[in-house]
Amino acid sequence: MKRFLGVIFCFVLLCGCAGKSRAISPVVDGIAFCATVNFYNEVYECDTTIDKGGTMHLAVRVPDDLSGLKVSINENGITAEYLGLTYTPKTENLPLCGVAQTLYRIIGEMRDKVLVIRKDENCLFEGRIDDRAYTFCCAPSGLPLYIEIPDDSYRIEFSNVKII
Repeated sequence: MKRFLGVIFCFVLLCGCAGKSRAISPVVDGIAFCATVNFYNEVYECDTTIDKGGTMHLAVRVPDDLSGLKVSINENGITAEYLGLTYTPKTENLPLCGVAQTLYRIIGEMRDKVLVIRKDENCLFEGRIDDRAYTFCCAPSGLPLYIEIPDDSYRIEFSNVKII
């Protein structure tokens, strides 16, 4: 009888530990990554950094005709630089700036979040920005994997994510 109870106790203990969850905070400041943006039928690739102060810098690599465009976003607004000319764009005139601004705002919402994951699964957070639903996915380490906004048909994938 003691053996039987011992086996049952071990089984319950192991099953209980396997289902534990833990809290993580998304890492969204002090990181660098390549952002691949699929926006309707367009694809952009940007080398991106978000410094410890929360300012995001994007440098466009793809498409070739926008290569060299640099966009910086912080709480004071958005600036763009291209061929030595710096200006403040209207986000509706340049789709990439609108997407970059949305990315910045979603990252901002993730700053103080604590997300719960089970075991070593990726963590999904669903939210709304300007009445548009989005999904933010991060790895168990807290590093971002992708953001998806189905209503606007775009997805931003994070690759080569590094802490700087």
